[in-house]
Amino acid sequence: MDQLRNILPRVLAQRGLSDEGFAAHIVYTSQQWIEKALPALRGIITVHLLDERGELVINVAHSIAAEEVHRTSPELLMFLKEEFPTRCPKKVRIQRT
Repeated sequence: MDQLRNILPRVLAQRGLSDEGFAAHIVYTSQQWIEKALPALRGIITVHLLDERGELVINVAHSIAAEEVHRTSPELLMFLKEEFPTRCPKKVRIQRT
C-alpha cells in the first residue's frame, strides 16, 4: 500500500503544484521550528510564505518578536538547509503586522 508521503508529491507534480507543495512544507517546518525555539512568543510569530525569490516571510506582532526572529534567523536557515538541501530559503524577511 502506498503511503501519503509517496503519493502526495506525485499527485502535486501531475497537477503542476509541486513548487507550491514544497513551499508549504518549508513554511510548516519553519513554523514548527520557531515554536520550539521561541515558545514564549507562540501566536505572535507566524511564518507567512516562501516567495519566488527564496525569501521566507515571517509576520510578527511587535518589535520584541521581530528582534527575537532576527536573532534566531541564522539558526533557522541552517536548520532548513539541513532539512531541505536542494531548495533552502536564501534569507528571512520579517514583517510587522
